[in-house]
Amino acid sequence: MLPSTTPDKPSSSCGDQGVDLALVRAAMAGEERASDALFGRLRCLSRFVAALNQRYGGPFDAHEIADLVQDALLIVWRKLDSFHGPDGLESWVLRIARFEFQNALRKRFRQGPDHQPLERAEEVEGGADPALEVLDAQALAQALAELDPGTERTIRMKHFCGLTFEEIGAQLGCSSNTAKTRYYRGLMRLADALEGGEPR
Repeated sequence: MLPSTTPDKPSSSCGDQGVDLALVRAAMAGEERASDALFGRLRCLSRFVAALNQRYGGPFDAHEIADLVQDALLIVWRKLDSFHGPDGLESWVLRIARFEFQNALRKRFRQGPDHQPLERAEEVEGGADPALEVLDAQALAQALAELDPGTERTIRMKHFCGLTFEEIGAQLGCSSNTAKTRYYRGLMRLADALEGGEPR
């Protein structure tokens, strides 16, 4: 666990590197218990980003911090297959989070002190998720149809019905963390399909 006063020194108390690597590989293979355990380990992301924000004088509000955590988590999922374990899972994840935070901070400084965040789509009644509303509707429908049924339903329930992961899990008969796993893996597959990349 990361102490909030020392965001540059993540804890290494969570296990040895071989265990971390085995956990990641099992989660990537879709094992529910491994996915649950992995998401438990990834909870350090939100605490770490909040600690960084405090250290730099609070440049981001709570909504922006949540967005940064979400962005970092998506990158972690995209890069899971590149994790090889030498530095431990938390150290690897927190490097990604720090890089994303610093990028966001540089953008904020370039925008100047008078910059005001754009209105977020999720704060507008009936607004669509900004990650999906920019996509061509036909291409998105086709990409969704190519996902496995469980993943497609998870994404539709999250984005188009506004359900929480707990609610999705209850409807699909799985844990909330398994719903998260399907969701993030599905987003990566959608991104690959819509960008013409190799499927994951």
